[in-house]
Amino acid sequence: QTYYLVFLQKLIEDCSPERAQSVARQLAKDYEKLLLKSEHSINDSYSLAILQIVIKAGVFGEYTRLFKPITYANNYNQLLIHALMEAELYQSAEQWAWAQISSNANPSYNFNYLKLLRELYNKTGNMEGRVKIATEYLPYTFDFDDYLLVISSIESQSDRNAFRKKMFVRARHLGSNSKAAAEFSVKLLAHEKDWSGMIGFITMTDTPLTMAHVLTYFDDMANANPSAYLAAILNKKYEHNWQIDREELKAYIEEIAARLIEFYHPDVLYVAVMKLEPKHNRYATSSLLATRLKELVRTGGNTLFD
Repeated sequence: QTYYLVFLQKLIEDCSPERAQSVARQLAKDYEKLLLKSEHSINDSYSLAILQIVIKAGVFGEYTRLFKPITYANNYNQLLIHALMEAELYQSAEQWAWAQISSNANPSYNFNYLKLLRELYNKTGNMEGRVKIATEYLPYTFDFDDYLLVISSIESQSDRNAFRKKMFVRARHLGSNSKAAAEFSVKLLAHEKDWSGMIGFITMTDTPLTMAHVLTYFDDMANANPSAYLAAILNKKYEHNWQIDREELKAYIEEIAARLIEFYHPDVLYVAVMKLEPKHNRYATSSLLATRLKELVRTGGNTLFD
């Protein structure tokens, strides 16, 4: 039967709208009869095919009563919930989306339901719902706008602090393998204007701070603590593979070196570079940056490094 429906799906794509609707209505009526007399559950693929046909033909609104969620049939359920939202049957869509989330043993299957609920709450202006979805989303997406939405909804300062700590620790834990998590850590410190904390990130082996971040927040960190920032940037070891390739790294070093020359006196740069450990890997970021600084200072007529 399912193969027959697949054939009909392709056939009605070439039909006139009127003919497609006529076929879809007849199939919906047959489906209703099947539901009434069936002693066993109907094949999920069959239900999905019928649902696709009535949606495609534009007659879903006439048969919404026929379609109910099917446990673990995620493709069918998500299509049904989306169709209910399109028909502005928001209460049913919301109820069934949460029902599927509750029944799913694996949280990874919930993501698309959460996306649908977010769309629903945005459409209906349901702020409480938006916060609830953002709270569910955040540990996986690290969307900073969601973070701001959630934390602004928490009334107690102690609860806000606890939530902030929970998210920051999770982001730091996952940051070496997740660009979104690493970016979240940096955005959070920038939002809080914790430039000392950001400077502390620079020399960490698993730092979320890229060379792009170093440039973006150069003035903020350098003005907050000039000596600590210079020492940190000269001791930055490397970038994660997913962050940057070698040629791009060289371009960043060129720009950062120029900014350092512009911001710091040559005497200060000389002392800072001379403090670097001589055993530094010559391919480490710090060695590349120190070498470029020496070249730029000499080019400018300064002989401190000669």
